[in-house]
Amino acid sequence: MPPLPPQDFLFLPISSAPAQPLHLTLKTSSSWTYCGPLLPLDALDGCKSDAASSSSSSSSSSSSSCPSSSSSSPAATGASLPPSFHSWASHTIAGPSPASRLLAALVPLLRSAHAFLREHGVRHYWLTLRASRPTADFDVPRWHTDDNFFAAPRRPDDDPDAEDAPGLWKLCAALQGPGTLFLSGGEAGRRALGDAKRKARREQEARPHVCTTVRCKACGATSDRVREEVARVLAREQERGAVAVVQPRAGEEMAFFRVGGREGAVHSEPRHDVDRVFVNIIPGREEELRGLMRRWGMEFPRSWSLGVPVSMPMELEMGDGDRERDETAMQEQRSVVVV
Repeated sequence: MPPLPPQDFLFLPISSAPAQPLHLTLKTSSSWTYCGPLLPLDALDGCKSDAASSSSSSSSSSSSSCPSSSSSSPAATGASLPPSFHSWASHTIAGPSPASRLLAALVPLLRSAHAFLREHGVRHYWLTLRASRPTADFDVPRWHTDDNFFAAPRRPDDDPDAEDAPGLWKLCAALQGPGTLFLSGGEAGRRALGDAKRKARREQEARPHVCTTVRCKACGATSDRVREEVARVLAREQERGAVAVVQPRAGEEMAFFRVGGREGAVHSEPRHDVDRVFVNIIPGREEELRGLMRRWGMEFPRSWSLGVPVSMPMELEMGDGDRERDETAMQEQRSVVVV
């Protein structure tokens, strides 16, 4: 088995990527997630090859031309992706054959990702597709390193600086819209991030308070101060050439990046004023992923979507690796379709 790339992040090419960029119009911001064995892709080639003709069709149907599995299993069969994928796509993407058009870009990415995963002994993953309408939330970058996805929830008295995730990593890619921002010169970025967090934590400790709501204004103010301080310090580091901001090309490259405060890649969601489709892949051993699903009372394998019409209520939201934000979101009831 070859070693993983030594860098904290590396952009990898997506083989057989479509010559034309993806042009999807989103009806809403939502996400689709699958947790289980690597999805079988052979049966999707027909869907991918039909994408061009489907996109030019005058049909007003919003259902996918790709087959849906009739199996009761939540995992994908050799005939299709999980049914929840097609339901999510039809509610999220405007126009005819939404799943087919998305698969034209998604299948090449998954083939390249699966090849990399198998090369490094990975057979299971947590896969999330996130569709986002334009937002101003990230006009100021939210620089961070991702937490250890499989670690136990952090206790209030834990030292945030002590957390680490040696050897853990992820893959991500934008199929449409701007790519994730990555900070080269990672050590300088991690140092600035750590300094800003410690400064904000000292300020917060000087003004103790009791959180009375899920979205605590005082905690939010601390988060904003961290964000502003990191942006200020990193802007200074960029001016003197210590760090630089780079992005993988949408639909053409995926990013390998490490996780954790000590060796993790410093990155941020990009500023985006266009519809964006983003893919996040968390590799894991079967027992790790089973344990994670069991923690939330869910079966394995499983797929579900968030932000689409209600099928059943569930208090679950998974974000992009920032555990404090994700745990807060998980406390807010959302509509989720689970299949």
